Amino acid sequence: MSLTKFSITNYKVFKETFSIDFSKDSVAILTGRNNTGKSTVLEAINCFFKKEGKPQTIRIDCFSESGKEIILSAVFESGEETVTVVKKYIEESAPKFYDENDVEIKANHDLKDKLDEILNNKPFYITPSMLPDDINDLIQNIYSEIIKSDLQKIENLANISEEENELKELAEEYAQIKKAYPEFLRKLKLSTDKQLEQVSSDVSKDLQSLFSNEHLSLNVVGGESEGFSSSDILKTTNSNVNIDSQNQSEMPLANQGTGLQRMSLIYLIQNMIEKKLMGESDNKLLLIDEPEAFLHPEAVRALSRSLYKIGEKMPLMISTHSPILIDLSEKQQATVPRLSEIGYFSRISISQVRKIRTTITNISKNTSRLWLVFLLMFCSQRDL
Repeated sequence: MSLTKFSITNYKVFKETFSIDFSKDSVAILTGRNNTGKSTVLEAINCFFKKEGKPQTIRIDCFSESGKEIILSAVFESGEETVTVVKKYIEESAPKFYDENDVEIKANHDLKDKLDEILNNKPFYITPSMLPDDINDLIQNIYSEIIKSDLQKIENLANISEEENELKELAEEYAQIKKAYPEFLRKLKLSTDKQLEQVSSDVSKDLQSLFSNEHLSLNVVGGESEGFSSSDILKTTNSNVNIDSQNQSEMPLANQGTGLQRMSLIYLIQNMIEKKLMGESDNKLLLIDEPEAFLHPEAVRALSRSLYKIGEKMPLMISTHSPILIDLSEKQQATVPRLSEIGYFSRISISQVRKIRTTITNISKNTSRLWLVFLLMFCSQRDL
């Protein structure tokens, strides 16, 4: 399912409810002055997808107004199906998910499976200040998407083309493993259960003696396995990205400069999409906070080209201070929120932005970017 609407309440700079609509087949660009909440929007969207317990819950200083809930509301669409999920944070408590009627989504809720599906499709989130653990988690997320795509293919032989003979062989091996695995677990469980029976008997005797109750007994019951699935493979796979240079080889990407880190990740995602290694990427959201940070101008122009190529295949949302990235001459529609808290375009409607795009479409890219710079300067001076 694709995220189409998102709103934030009481989170950092957004004391009041802030909402944003964006098309799943467009490049959404957040632009504006510093400290207006551009990065916070992306951070909040990423936060919505996190699976958190109380120890890992949101920090106290993220609550704009103490004593009130942080509310993150998301609308997802797939075909004619629309699902609204609300995530609520209370200070020093684990967050909870609710449906549009404010009913908590628990194990027996009709939306529980749909919620799990949504949370398992967490966005790729790239920021200028990523820690090594953040980079490694993102790399693992990317790698898992590829593994997941291949597993989906081999679980359904009908979807494997003749050109993918290697996958066909893997599919046959995988089918054999799935067939043999339950029998192996059954034999293992028989052996384990016998040992548990003896343990239960010995402990029961000790308890009967201690509490003078001959009817007291303890039973250790072994759990039942649901068999072997693709999720078991994903749990046991790890990946990393190394960079070789003239001075050193096999250095982890997390140890490189921030510019190289982010460009490597963006190029990885772009290349994997183009090679169709990531399955249904049109439902996977890519969030990039200030992608131009720490890059020289030529690299920013190359970055702009890559981002719009990615935007052709998957939903993309970025926050930026660079007019080079707001390329209205591209085929993709660069949408800018009409809210004063975010952008210079706060009083220019989306239809007007489209009209501006149409006007300069036939002008060269360098000239169109120059016109855009003048437009941004004009809007800033007029407080638009």
